[in-house]
Amino acid sequence: MTVRVAAIDPSMGGTALAVLEAVAVGPPKLLLLQRIASKPAPTLRGRIERFAGIANRAWELLAEHQPELVFIEGYSFASQHGGEKLGELGGILRLRLLVEAPMFEVPPAMLKKWATGKGNANKATVVSAVSQRHGMLLSNDDEADALALAHLAMMVREPTAAHPYPKDQRLVADKLRPEVEASIRDWWQTGIPEVGLAPKRRRGRG
Repeated sequence: MTVRVAAIDPSMGGTALAVLEAVAVGPPKLLLLQRIASKPAPTLRGRIERFAGIANRAWELLAEHQPELVFIEGYSFASQHGGEKLGELGGILRLRLLVEAPMFEVPPAMLKKWATGKGNANKATVVSAVSQRHGMLLSNDDEADALALAHLAMMVREPTAAHPYPKDQRLVADKLRPEVEASIRDWWQTGIPEVGLAPKRRRGRG
């Protein structure tokens, strides 16, 4: 069965989503790289409706592409601006999308280490590194993070694929693999009792 994975970079500026599919020869195929833009809202109701709209659009894209695994960038506890609102968006996204496929959080420092080789790289360095590695002109860090995160998910799930990442950075995937595989098994076996929903048994190797 063809391996297909997705990745999400939650962002107040524009949540980005990437989907990759393994192919017989060559690097994984990019099926989707999209930034979900939305306008800020001044009220509590408007803010939650905005976040719900982002989550619903992300859910539609995942339902269309049916990945077997979703990586999402974890929270940055060092954020000094809009951290509470980003936490609200992140919670709504996780609640909405966890019923679609197994989800795994990747800490920001680990994502930077994977993308650039340095866990403390700044946003511009990540954009430059990911753009050069994949031969794309990426204009924002949201898409760069999502694309790099999707390749990390694919490396974890399908390590034999032809990935354009050096050996030292592949160690990041090796470190994550046991925990990710355990998370996938748990998702298929236990469902999601916290929200009263069971996983949809469609595709995947869980």
